[in-house]
Amino acid sequence: MFRVRSASSFFYAVLVQFAIAVPAMADISDQEKPCTDSQSTIVNQALADAKAAIGKAIDSFKAPSSDDLARQQKWFGALSSDTAAKIQNVYETSLAQASFAQFWCPLSNDLSFKWDVGDLAAVSPDEAPGAIFLTPSFFDLGTSGKDSQMGTFIHELSHLVGIGLHPEVYGTDDALKLASSDPVKAKNNSDNYQYYVEDLIFGISTASQNSASKAKHKAS
Repeated sequence: MFRVRSASSFFYAVLVQFAIAVPAMADISDQEKPCTDSQSTIVNQALADAKAAIGKAIDSFKAPSSDDLARQQKWFGALSSDTAAKIQNVYETSLAQASFAQFWCPLSNDLSFKWDVGDLAAVSPDEAPGAIFLTPSFFDLGTSGKDSQMGTFIHELSHLVGIGLHPEVYGTDDALKLASSDPVKAKNNSDNYQYYVEDLIFGISTASQNSASKAKHKAS
């Protein structure tokens, strides 16, 4: 299965409106295009930022402050000690996965891959374990705030370690609603993991924000 995230909407296959897509693909090796030197510099910085941020998220579960507890409930709903430990474990395995992640920079208009306009990134755990595919649109994302380059990596890393709601819920508004209405699903939704960390690091206003910076995820 292939997961994609896009800047026009988020997909379970990675868009700034979200939906599910399981694209028909040619050999996935056709998408393994090396990143340019300038792209690699951006990727390495975003990955370093993601690792540091995930480390802080882990610490916020190990010894949570009152603000941390409120933030956890905000993005994941009410937590027992067991469910908090499970979320912490997702971040810990994501951090471990980050040390082995491989990045490719395919062209988003490559028809064999069935990318959509605005797609940002994708993973295919079955066919390309540990690989994250980044379209040119990824490099237009900001380095801070919600739906950042760092946050996109956190989203994709969570997919690589097994997080994946069907159908996936995208955007801050819908992620917040999911945490409130169905905490069990929120704990299996990658955007909730992403936004928790971005909120921890940057702060996220909760005023209506399902906006243009959302990404789309293709997953298979």
